[in-house]
Amino acid sequence: MKFSLAMIATAVAFLPVIEAHLAMLNPGVYRHGDPVFPLAVDGSDFPCTVTDFSNSDGEGPTLNPGQGADIKLAGTAVHSGGSCQISITYDQPPNKNSVWKVMKSFQGACPIEANGNLPVPPSGPTSNILPPLAYTVPAGLPAGKATIAW
Repeated sequence: MKFSLAMIATAVAFLPVIEAHLAMLNPGVYRHGDPVFPLAVDGSDFPCTVTDFSNSDGEGPTLNPGQGADIKLAGTAVHSGGSCQISITYDQPPNKNSVWKVMKSFQGACPIEANGNLPVPPSGPTSNILPPLAYTVPAGLPAGKATIAW
């Protein structure tokens, strides 16, 4: 299939209005007013859309090696399920220079296996709670306050 310059220009024009349609509910320390708000184009708010950490939910969870936990997600844009990772940093709060360690990788069916995206419930996309993604903090990582990324 060939794409014309006009078709590409039209697609690019709509990129700013595309939003992420999944939100991490738990752990959910650093929250933006809109839980599905995308990161800034310039990356200035990576890894979290929060810029005022005084309005966050508090400190990150205290995790220990060997401890199991879940990530709880809500939303509808599962895109047929893909691959994803769960990562950890001990920076409080995390910033664009934080070092992240991958704790678990999911190859396919992440966050769920579906045909396309899920229908949007009448109460909105973030009211659709998905099955949790389980992980275990690997041996060798330190115990302490942490920030989890999905």
